[in-house]
Amino acid sequence: MLNKPENEYNDIMTGKYQFLVQNLQLLIKNDLQIQGLSFLKHLNVKSIQIRQCPNILLNDFPNSLERVSIQYCKIQDIQQISNWEQLQELDLGYNFLNNIEILDKFTQLTSLSLQGNKIECIKSLSLLTNLVSLSLFSNKISDLSGLENMIKLRQLNLGRNPLNSLKPLSHLICLEDLLLSHCLLNDIEQLSSLINLTDLNLRGNQISNLSPICQMTSLKRLLLWENKIHDISVLTNLLNLENLDISGNQIRDVSALQNLARLQSLSAWSNNITDIQPVSNIRALCNLDVGNNNLAKLNNLSGVLNLTELSLWRNGVNSIYELRVLKNLDKLDLHENSISDIIPLQNLVKLTTLDLSANNILNIRPLIPLKSLKVLNISQNHIFDQEIISYFNQNLWLTDSLQSKPNTRQIQLSNSIQTIYKTNLQIQRLITPDYQKFKNGIIQNGTKILTNHREFVQRILELFYILENGSGTQ
Repeated sequence: MLNKPENEYNDIMTGKYQFLVQNLQLLIKNDLQIQGLSFLKHLNVKSIQIRQCPNILLNDFPNSLERVSIQYCKIQDIQQISNWEQLQELDLGYNFLNNIEILDKFTQLTSLSLQGNKIECIKSLSLLTNLVSLSLFSNKISDLSGLENMIKLRQLNLGRNPLNSLKPLSHLICLEDLLLSHCLLNDIEQLSSLINLTDLNLRGNQISNLSPICQMTSLKRLLLWENKIHDISVLTNLLNLENLDISGNQIRDVSALQNLARLQSLSAWSNNITDIQPVSNIRALCNLDVGNNNLAKLNNLSGVLNLTELSLWRNGVNSIYELRVLKNLDKLDLHENSISDIIPLQNLVKLTTLDLSANNILNIRPLIPLKSLKVLNISQNHIFDQEIISYFNQNLWLTDSLQSKPNTRQIQLSNSIQTIYKTNLQIQRLITPDYQKFKNGIIQNGTKILTNHREFVQRILELFYILENGSGTQ
């Protein structure tokens, strides 16, 4: 029999709190009596095949349990938990459950998670009117009948279910957080009454009409990625929005967003946007992703000086002059454009990550002042072999930047470089005063560097020369 620990800790977590029990199999091995755990309030079991442990019966645990989590245990039948009617929180995620009728007894539950099972019918949950949080993510539910009585619900996750109708949700006016991603939805009219929502996730559906959300003025986060949306004019009233994702749609005009003064993060990649001027004066904006659009020309960006992350990949941009003022940028993605002049970047000294791959860059000297750079991608450009990449710290991604230079066979590195990882290049010779420090890296077969994917240089990179045909000089 286990004695109650002195600190009165009342959880059993498999594999974590070894002073109680490492896992349920240990109870069997030592013939410990579960019935002696009368003090137990919280039980957390994960990745244990309970159905293969004949000496362990869930109904042997005390009925005083208040919080239980049994995840990834391959449970098919939950009849054994029928005596846990005092439960307030129950998590049975990622098992093999189909029949959940027994749960209608657990009327004191405030939190229930059944995600990652094989559930089709949820009518038995209709009596659980005290629920505040419910997750049914990733099941086989099409009919939501049974949810209409859960008027106390604040968080509801129905993602990855083939839903037929949202009608039962129209009564849940206390909802604050609703997840309906990947539910095959094309009509969200039944959500129009949920005006207290602060977080709404509609990713990966077939929605084209957003008018039902026009009165959801409490929304702070709205995720609309990968739908069939053309018009976002209804968003103009959502003045409390802080995080908006409209990526993967067919949107051309973003003028409806210009008055969203609290917007901090906007993801709008893979649309048909030609002008970002409407959002270029949102001073709260910190993260902007408008990659894979049609922004051949950039607007004045002096109104978004708080930007720390900016993605403009695959836009046909040829001039980045307007970026010179964004001195708070930490991450900048400009890959797959038509950029040749990178002088405007030389004052962005806070940059730690910069992707310039697949452009028309010849000269990378303007990057020398960027001493904070940790990750740099200059692959698929036309950089001359003897260009200097200097004073970068930590991690420098070189990827396949040399592929366009088939005659490049020799690389000279400074003493400060400590590690080189594999690339998709085959450099014939490495010049370094300390050959041995690379012996655990990628040098094999004498001086030949065998490579397969990417080159990754760690520690301080003070000097890097690419020498053509081994004839270059420092």
